[in-house]
Amino acid sequence: MTESAPLTPDQIVEWTFSTTRFQGGYDQDEVDNLLDRCVAQLRAGAPEVDERSPEQILADIRTAAEDRSQGWFARRAAKQWLRKVEADPSLLAQPSHESITAAQLADHHFTVTRFRDGYDPAEVDALLDRLIAMLHEREQHA
Repeated sequence: MTESAPLTPDQIVEWTFSTTRFQGGYDQDEVDNLLDRCVAQLRAGAPEVDERSPEQILADIRTAAEDRSQGWFARRAAKQWLRKVEADPSLLAQPSHESITAAQLADHHFTVTRFRDGYDPAEVDALLDRLIAMLHEREQHA
């Protein structure tokens, strides 16, 4: 795949970054949350109807959180979502999509970590540059 080829939401979910410790890195939760918004934005053009019950959805989230065949980022995202849903089950009935524009993505700044694991800033910035271009292109054709 070329550097300029559009990414699919699934490719973004599976994306992994090198981690840093004792040197500047981006806060992992902030990066993951922003990427979740980008994935939701990219999937928004093709809404899916989910006819599963809340119990079935919760069971599927639990399975995804432990599925070793999934990438680390996907498992981490599933675990984060599981914690949120267990704390507030009403989230299962609400759309989880919070839109984000290319300009908002370009203006976003992450907290820099030093004494705990963070994501390599150059790798995160390279992915975000691609996502900004993709969102900008979508906005131009909307």
